[in-house]
Amino acid sequence: SGIFLSANSLSSEQPVNVTYQLSSDPYGDGKTLAQGCTSATVTVSRSGDVSQPLGIPLIISGSAVQGLDHSNLPTQVNFNAGQTTTSFTIDALVNPNLQGTVNLLIEFAIQDPCGNDNFQSVELFFNPTAPVELTIDFSEVVCPGQEIELFANATGGGGDYTYLWNTGETSSSIFVSPNATEEFSVTIVDDCLNQEVTASALVEVPIYEDLEIQVTADIVEQCPFVGNDLEVFIFGGAAPFTIEWLENSNAVISQSEIVSVAPSATTNYQVTVTDVCGAEVSGAVTITILSPPLIVDLTPDTEICPGESIELVASPSGGFGDYYYLWPHSGETTSSVIVTPEQSTSYTVVVRDDCNTFEVTESTTITIVKPEADFQIVTQPQFIGLPITFQNLTNNGVFYDWRFGDGNFSTAVHPNNTYDEPGTYEVLLVATDAKGCQDSIIKWITIEDEHYIYVPNAFTPDGDRFNNVFYASTVNIVTFNMLIFNRWGELIFESNDPEYGWDGTYNGVRAKDGTYIYVITYQTINDDPDTEHVLKGFVTLLR
Repeated sequence: SGIFLSANSLSSEQPVNVTYQLSSDPYGDGKTLAQGCTSATVTVSRSGDVSQPLGIPLIISGSAVQGLDHSNLPTQVNFNAGQTTTSFTIDALVNPNLQGTVNLLIEFAIQDPCGNDNFQSVELFFNPTAPVELTIDFSEVVCPGQEIELFANATGGGGDYTYLWNTGETSSSIFVSPNATEEFSVTIVDDCLNQEVTASALVEVPIYEDLEIQVTADIVEQCPFVGNDLEVFIFGGAAPFTIEWLENSNAVISQSEIVSVAPSATTNYQVTVTDVCGAEVSGAVTITILSPPLIVDLTPDTEICPGESIELVASPSGGFGDYYYLWPHSGETTSSVIVTPEQSTSYTVVVRDDCNTFEVTESTTITIVKPEADFQIVTQPQFIGLPITFQNLTNNGVFYDWRFGDGNFSTAVHPNNTYDEPGTYEVLLVATDAKGCQDSIIKWITIEDEHYIYVPNAFTPDGDRFNNVFYASTVNIVTFNMLIFNRWGELIFESNDPEYGWDGTYNGVRAKDGTYIYVITYQTINDDPDTEHVLKGFVTLLR
């Protein structure tokens, strides 16, 4: 058997441990000392068997010089028997000739548990300290009472400072809101060198004259829509200024010193000026329009019948002086026009007065209305002596006048008419709507002599007194031919006389029960010689 150990898998606790602590951390890195005011305490501890005294030599290197940049650095650390901890303190000295940062490397020459020279070390840095200098920084004050921040800008020393303002505050910056020019001061003490420096700053607060404005005087105009420029003049205050013009206290119409307006009626304009410090002044201008508003009444939307004429009348009121008219559709300049539209049309009139600063446009729509006459003939067939029904399909009709072409007439919605003679007749329907508008339509109807052909679907040639012969019943049929076939298409009977029918035999032998096919070719009394009708069907023979 065997045991395998991974390389470098064995370790043991280092018998000596080294730590250090700065008296202050002026540069925030935990390892840089400010000359003349910072020290570092190095603590060495041992563990394990401490029954014997122990001496640890120190290997010193780096650019820092003992006695110039630091002091109190021993060459060896010693432990008495039973002693587990010892320490020493390194002081950063004031070296007037130090120009930049120097370092100190301390190595503790004791081997690790495996006998290797894996020395523990401490590296420190020393930084020169400049004299403490102090200024107060702040932004320009534009308005009395404006809040600004004063910054105490300190340099030099060990990096940490204590602040005291003449306001009693102890932070590195303070907020002030002076209403007049005022001096502020701050005293700082360098926490490292204990050096005290005071600086002051004069915060100048400007003085402005009171904000005042002057606006255009009120205006009186005879006519509306006359253009005027309204202007606001600003005195005093602190620039820049914010300007807002309102019309009748509603929405903002301008943010300039000058605004151009052309009101349609008496209007009040308000202007408010605000300076950068918040001072606000308002003024107003009223433009009075003496003429009442020009109003035009026009013939309202109207419905007329096709071909009718209507007078359109423009009736203006208000305004100033005489009125002037223009009808763009025709170029006429009178107060009224007569129109006869062929289809629904919108008409416009433009009216001006003696002000000639604006115009009023009004429109009206003339709609052509009429019923839409229509009908259909629903009775089939159309024979003499048979009542024919006419179905009225008119839209928007109220009253109806029917002319049937045979001298008869009716005012019913869906009339009937009976024709006594065959022929083709003109049927006229005149429909009238509620406004008296009319529409008409003509359709033709052909009336024939009565004719028909009736074919039964079964017969029983069993020798009794009824239904022993299959034949067609006809009226006004002038030519006739009937063929009868069995199921295999074999012709078993033919007749040219509707009075002569099939008795259910073939070649003197009774045909079997079943279904047979018939084909009848015929002409009616109303047909011309070239017209021929074919009627096909089935008949069932039962005994």
